[in-house]
Amino acid sequence: HELKVTDLIHKLVYLARDEKDLATENFLQWYVKEQVEEEANSLLLIEKLKFIGENGPALIMLDRELAAR
Repeated sequence: HELKVTDLIHKLVYLARDEKDLATENFLQWYVKEQVEEEANSLLLIEKLKFIGENGPALIMLDRELAAR
């Protein structure tokens, strides 16, 4: 899902560039930066889930960690 969102944001940035709309391109840079962080967070979560596997107590701990965000 995050990769799809990233692609959509990039398409908007490219459109703003094509239209020479520097204000919109600059505005969209915030979303680009945020999306980089979201992708990194998603990848980290996937790695944690792979590491945890079927370990019930570890899943509960991860759930609590995510709920605290």
